[in-house]
Amino acid sequence: ISDDIDPAQTDNNHPSKNFGITTYSGTLSSSGVAQITHGLGFKPDFIWSKGLTAGQRWALRDSTRGPNQMLASDETTADADKSSNGDMGSTFATDTTFPTNYTDGMNASSGTFVAHCWRANGGTTATNSEGNHDCTLQANAKAGFSIMTLGNYTSASGVTIGHGLDKAPSFYIHKSLSSSGNWHVYHSFLGATKALLLNSYNAAATAIGYWANTEPTADVLSLGNTFAGTSNGIVYAWAEVDGYSKFGGYEGNGNANGTFVYTGFRPRMIFVKDVDRGEYLQVFDSARNTYNPVDKGLSWNANSSESTGSGSGFDVDFLSNGFKMRCTHDNLNGSSTYVYGAW
Repeated sequence: ISDDIDPAQTDNNHPSKNFGITTYSGTLSSSGVAQITHGLGFKPDFIWSKGLTAGQRWALRDSTRGPNQMLASDETTADADKSSNGDMGSTFATDTTFPTNYTDGMNASSGTFVAHCWRANGGTTATNSEGNHDCTLQANAKAGFSIMTLGNYTSASGVTIGHGLDKAPSFYIHKSLSSSGNWHVYHSFLGATKALLLNSYNAAATAIGYWANTEPTADVLSLGNTFAGTSNGIVYAWAEVDGYSKFGGYEGNGNANGTFVYTGFRPRMIFVKDVDRGEYLQVFDSARNTYNPVDKGLSWNANSSESTGSGSGFDVDFLSNGFKMRCTHDNLNGSSTYVYGAW
């Protein structure tokens, strides 16, 4: 176990003080603001939430942009100010509550919502100049998570920006803020010549425009020229922390006695994506499934409802040292290669 994130500790280095999940019932039937008592025990800086019914988009909010600004991982739309559905003010969150309004993915109507939450630096940002392009950074290096916003760049060779994690990140997502465009996903298992699109179910694609074919370092990550000249941007980045977070890949075996993936800890949440074929990116957590098998999937790249899967269904066991597939579903354990992330 890392000295920085230690399950035996009780201060802010405890894993549950850096990542957590909350579920809540919707309360708003029209425009307005409601404070959600999240029960996380820490002040989240990044909230990735969704209603569990169809048609409700994912809502991505962070303390760098402020509580009213929303992106959607299942869409290409630009950053949007949602205060017209209820102005949530300037305070992003506290140790016990965060604000929501009537926007899809937050508190749009009666129903159940889930919010996956990460702690960065309490909303305190600084200009980082470690790369060849400045960014506004808030980082939680001990827990391997940072948020970067950056101004428009025009370089045909792309840019590098500082991520503040003190080790190379294994997973990050990049999106233009003021223009429509795909979410680009870097995963260390695929490397810097390939990317997934968070808002699409497409297989991994190869292009120099994603990451300039340049792997991240302990100080900086590279962004290609795909968004050059289009708008400001945002990057969310995660690095591995022993006993807390893990990113990798595995081969599906198409068998109900499926592949076991070692993480070194019991997952609270995982995501899985087939990189060879067009399949949905599935997310599972132990907040919505409190015992095995874990079978309630959500798709980061779709506004569809929570599902237990079609055909063979979704069955995953969360174990003390990893997770094991208990199904033959193409999204999780077909005859294909998959990438995953776990916290």
